[in-house]
Amino acid sequence: MAAAQVIGHIHGLHRDFANIQAHSSWLQQFQQAPEAWAVVHELLTSSSEELVQYFASHTLVTKLQAGNVPNVLACRQELMKYLKHFWRGPHAVRRQLVIALTDCALLQPPTEDGAWLADSVQQLSDTIDALPSLLELLATIPEEAANRKVVVPAQRRLAFATGMLQHTGTVLEALWKASQTNEACAVAALRACAKWLHLQHASPALRAQKRAASGSGGSGPFSADLVRQGTAHEHPLLKQAAQTLSIVHTAPLELCRACADLLSEAQMLTNEATPQARALQMLVMQAVVEGSRQLLPLTQKHLEAWMPQDSELTARTAVLGRLIGELGGLFCRILTADARAAALPGEPPVQPPSGLSGPLSDLTDVALHFCALRHTDLAKCGLDFWYAVLAQYLGAAAEEEDPYDEEAAGAGGRTTAAPDWSASRDPQLETQRRSQERHILEPHIQKMVKAHWRAVRYPSEPEHEEHFEWDEFVRFREMCSINVTEACLIVTPRWIIDHIGSILEEICSRQPIAWQDIDAC
Repeated sequence: MAAAQVIGHIHGLHRDFANIQAHSSWLQQFQQAPEAWAVVHELLTSSSEELVQYFASHTLVTKLQAGNVPNVLACRQELMKYLKHFWRGPHAVRRQLVIALTDCALLQPPTEDGAWLADSVQQLSDTIDALPSLLELLATIPEEAANRKVVVPAQRRLAFATGMLQHTGTVLEALWKASQTNEACAVAALRACAKWLHLQHASPALRAQKRAASGSGGSGPFSADLVRQGTAHEHPLLKQAAQTLSIVHTAPLELCRACADLLSEAQMLTNEATPQARALQMLVMQAVVEGSRQLLPLTQKHLEAWMPQDSELTARTAVLGRLIGELGGLFCRILTADARAAALPGEPPVQPPSGLSGPLSDLTDVALHFCALRHTDLAKCGLDFWYAVLAQYLGAAAEEEDPYDEEAAGAGGRTTAAPDWSASRDPQLETQRRSQERHILEPHIQKMVKAHWRAVRYPSEPEHEEHFEWDEFVRFREMCSINVTEACLIVTPRWIIDHIGSILEEICSRQPIAWQDIDAC
């Protein structure tokens, strides 16, 4: 099988539109053939055409994910040579080679994992030209560890992931050093760090904590080792992310997005409100609040006039909105935990008469502001915040799928379905918890309902409102109604009815009567 024949079919796949299926079938059969290894080597070392190079590198990924490798060690060494050849790109080819290198490591004995990582990091740290490959590798390792396309047992993927976790300190240090090189490396390092934080969920200890029975959500209380040590908030990459997000109105947009990725993963390392967790949680909340303090005044006019769907202001606001939508559960946990801590012995927890103060108060103001923004995607971020608050109260927090629990169907009679870890919650304890938390959450949910009424109002002249989209707004109103329906469990239907009645009285007392205000009721 000659390389020229393969190149001909690659060109045909992209140019011979009448025979695309035939070319595709031929190339797929080629990827499964044993002789493909030699042809791929020739293509990667001789061809200067990116299309051909990409197909060759993708063929390596396909064969390795299927477990078709004659010699793992020799393949690993060859892949590193290819990677060095493509240090400067093309990026798509380099990306495939990094995936192949990681998938190859999954096929080696677990005892070799640590040495492989150390050797790979050392080889890719020698020159500045190698840094993009290093950052790509450190971002890819967590992804491929959980990738079920790689045909290895779930136990092997778990062993690989836990083996990598032992080197978390070394990896985070390497990422911090790389981030100092230039802005592109900083973005890549932040995103790789976010992936590495997500890898912490593979820890057997953390997975066991999640499985524990809990009366406050879909999984048991958990905190990653990085959180339990109480120093996660001091890591320079996390501090850099928080500082950058606090100036989201002026910082480079891609850098802001990478920082949001990292802070998102950081706050998901725990669902507890312990002192060790609090430092990290406050770092994230304060960054969001400070960034909102700088950016949201620029959106003030868009509480009435609709925002453009795509603009720089919209994009920057979306960076904050993404995090706002994720922080509702955290807000609820901290709020109720603080109320319990402040309660006198034998008395139920209540919110202080003076109300909230500090970051929690600021966070609710930001969430309410997002609800009222005249841009459905951004306003949904505010809705997501309050939906998460309500879900936390109801004990309905979602459990993420655990990729390391997967087993082959029928193995030992076991199924691949995740067990219902929250089924053992005591109904009486749940009722007692909700009764206590309802009074704590009530004033905040009342504000939520008021903000939702404002959010569902149509423009006075929808046909003439620039940037207004009918279908999107109808779907948005349906989401609002879900939140308000769930809110009845906290503020009661009677309060909502009385509140709408008072709004109607006020509307009808004004002339002319605004039809959109009546409709919103």
